[in-house]
Amino acid sequence: MSDIILNKIIKKIFESNEFKEYMRVYNYSKYYWSLISRCSLINWDIIQSNPDIPWDWCSISMHRNISWNIISSNPDKPWDCYGISMNPNIDWNIIKSKPNNFWNWRRISVHPNIGWDIISSNPDKPWDWFILSDNPNLDWDFIKDKPDEVWNWCELSKHPNIGWNIISSNPDKPWDWYGVSQNPNIDWDIIENNLDKDWNWVKILERQDCTNFRDRNLGKLKIY
Repeated sequence: MSDIILNKIIKKIFESNEFKEYMRVYNYSKYYWSLISRCSLINWDIIQSNPDIPWDWCSISMHRNISWNIISSNPDKPWDCYGISMNPNIDWNIIKSKPNNFWNWRRISVHPNIGWDIISSNPDKPWDWFILSDNPNLDWDFIKDKPDEVWNWCELSKHPNIGWNIISSNPDKPWDWYGVSQNPNIDWDIIENNLDKDWNWVKILERQDCTNFRDRNLGKLKIY
């Protein structure tokens, strides 16, 4: 069920004030309430006005409509540290204000508000380097400077900040061709000029722009 459809359903339910019956019917569906708790329509006013609803507090904790001010001002609520660590309103100043064990560092490591300047300036923090490979702020220069860390080369291989020039110029790196085959910077000229590479053709043929290439080359491809 899409977020748009759920929002329409929730809006209709909230406006009709039929919460008690709705809760009776869906009270045992944890998955359903998790979906509702993640919908963009949900805000703190709605949550406060409906304390009897079985909210999914992990989803609420990571919700973009829930600010750190709301979280810190309501310590009696069952906030989820995993969810808070994914909340888009969290920044480094907030993270520094709490002890390390408050946060889920796997989620902090991939948080879009965490840049490489923060990571490199705070080596004492328990960064998860395997997960860091998927950080949207990843930079190739930083990777080169940290060759001994445990990188996830599948994620690096498909990362949008890793272009073909980087991959082809560093053949000594353990590129994962399953990942490279999903890299958004790879185009058909690159693929056609490098048919000897260990492409994952299932992933290649899933690409939206594959029609012409597939028609010309399907008979040549080794798909497994």
